[in-house]
Amino acid sequence: MILIIGGRASGKRKTALDRFGLQAKTVSPEAAFTAPCIDQFHQLLRQVMDAGNDPVQFTEELLRRNPDAVILCDEIGLGIVPMDKRERLWREAVGRCCQRIAAQAQQVIRVVCGLSQVLK
Repeated sequence: MILIIGGRASGKRKTALDRFGLQAKTVSPEAAFTAPCIDQFHQLLRQVMDAGNDPVQFTEELLRRNPDAVILCDEIGLGIVPMDKRERLWREAVGRCCQRIAAQAQQVIRVVCGLSQVLK
């Protein structure tokens, strides 16, 4: 698995295409288990949570069922902490899930201003 993180519009999709030849696509939670390149992982987790499912369990299943996926995720925890509890829980879930992915990933890449930096 490969995790590509960065701010919104930072160049994550171009990095996935240039480095791995993969077109990033936004997918449903079900399709994520077979997708080669998953875009907007943070929004995917929102869908999982909105459906009443545990995002950590979903992530563990994704790691097990699609270990070769390239996952793109916005860094969402760097700004102002939202007042809405649901938004705070979502941000925390994204952070926890990305930690799990990063721990098992062969590579973790951070993209800033179109420049990629290999973290792992």
